[in-house]
Amino acid sequence: MSKADIIDYLNKGLKRGYGLNTLKHTLLQHGHDPAIVEECASAVTSRPQPAHHGSPSFLKKKSPLPWVAFGIVIILIAGVAIYILLPEQPQTIGQVVYVQEEPVTPQLLSQKQQEIDAKISEIERLNLTIEEKEVLIQEQLRLIKEINEENKNQMQRIRDFMLEIANRMLGRIS
Repeated sequence: MSKADIIDYLNKGLKRGYGLNTLKHTLLQHGHDPAIVEECASAVTSRPQPAHHGSPSFLKKKSPLPWVAFGIVIILIAGVAIYILLPEQPQTIGQVVYVQEEPVTPQLLSQKQQEIDAKISEIERLNLTIEEKEVLIQEQLRLIKEINEENKNQMQRIRDFMLEIANRMLGRIS
């Protein structure tokens, strides 16, 4: 192999991303004269290399976009999982515990009682048959049962919340 061929081999190898020492070692393993290999290597490194558009794939800078997108997806999944898996914490304002949108308060019960009384008065003013009155009374009883059930549920949530607060306080004291 001539000096020009060795120089061409070294230039092509460098363009492909191989190190100069690796290329020299390969030439020496194939029986080339060490002095000629060193001379050609010096010639290749002493003159400026022509610019080439293709660099080795391991030298190319990779875009961070896929990693950023992956990170955003992971954060979104974690947020949704936390939202779904964590229980809703009651919010306290003053002495009223808001577990749902509308708390069951004495004022609400009084308002519902007034609505029931108004409907009963309306029933009495109308000349309804006994069957029609029974239907209206059944509806009122259903409404009362719903209010009572919601009141029981609300009281249980308040008890649970107060127990949780007491446990947290005891945990801090211990």
